[in-house]
Amino acid sequence: MVPRRCGLALGLCCLALGVARAEEEPLSARSPLAWPPRLALLDLPPGPDPRPAPPTAGRRGAGVLEGEAPAQSAIDADRRQRQVPRFRLELSGRALSLIDARFKLGPKGPRTHTVRVHRETHLPRVPHLGYRVLFDAQVHRDWLVGATFAQLLVRGSRRNIHRDGLAVGGQVVDRDAHGDASIDLSVGTFFVRYVILDNDRIRLSWGTGALFARFRFRFDGGPGERLDDQADVWFGPTLDYLIQFRLFGEVHLYLESVFAVLAPARLGAYVSEFRFGLRYGLGGGLELLLALNSFSGSLDEYRDLWGGRRTGGHRFERASWTSLGGEVGLSWRF
Repeated sequence: MVPRRCGLALGLCCLALGVARAEEEPLSARSPLAWPPRLALLDLPPGPDPRPAPPTAGRRGAGVLEGEAPAQSAIDADRRQRQVPRFRLELSGRALSLIDARFKLGPKGPRTHTVRVHRETHLPRVPHLGYRVLFDAQVHRDWLVGATFAQLLVRGSRRNIHRDGLAVGGQVVDRDAHGDASIDLSVGTFFVRYVILDNDRIRLSWGTGALFARFRFRFDGGPGERLDDQADVWFGPTLDYLIQFRLFGEVHLYLESVFAVLAPARLGAYVSEFRFGLRYGLGGGLELLLALNSFSGSLDEYRDLWGGRRTGGHRFERASWTSLGGEVGLSWRF
């Protein structure tokens, strides 16, 4: 009985001594698991904190830098995947193009007047044909340069002209002259575009350049009854853009436009062209184009439009037109 009491007393004394010693040690000297001091050497380094890290602004997963905008990151990723140089060649025919035009060409005089092509030259109101050629080269990841040339041809059969006759380019054809009239509309552009996006899903670019427009009228009624005159204007800078995005599969919807309103030599003139349609990928960089084309312009001068003062040697070079039609073609990117 005595030994048991002695052992119990000895155990209580050891426990009290350990508690007192633990209270004397600073908190930083204790083991993370509060083990006895002799076993603290066996402690392993603490593991990672299981709590999730606080959210950081701009962190959206792998591939996006801290603080970087998601849209800017997508554009930069698209730039890195572009292959340069790349070229595009397009050839399209314009069909079912309806046109309405009027012009006033020639020196100032009593017989020079505004000619409405359908009323006074009896050009038929039927669809006419034209074509368009485009070539561009992406020589840098961000920039491409290119040029286009388009022509719309309006031809009529031999008919009698209006009873008042025609006065064009200083020459006069009397009434009831029999012949064929024609209109030749030509537009050439040169452009530099900044490429924002260019991938399988979307193409987006815009830029500026220069544009040349020519309106030419001819009438051939035989010897002594020929008229031929034209008006042409240089524009610059122009504004143009291309927007294309995939609808489904290999079918893409696109919008392409050029607008010119600044003509240094002829204030008041403008030319506008707008194309809206579908592109279908055929493979190997080939695409089939189906589009609706709107083409309009005015080569008038402000003095002719608003009645400014004209000198004795003034020459009229006024022409305006509006055309709407379909377009079918092929595009090849390589």
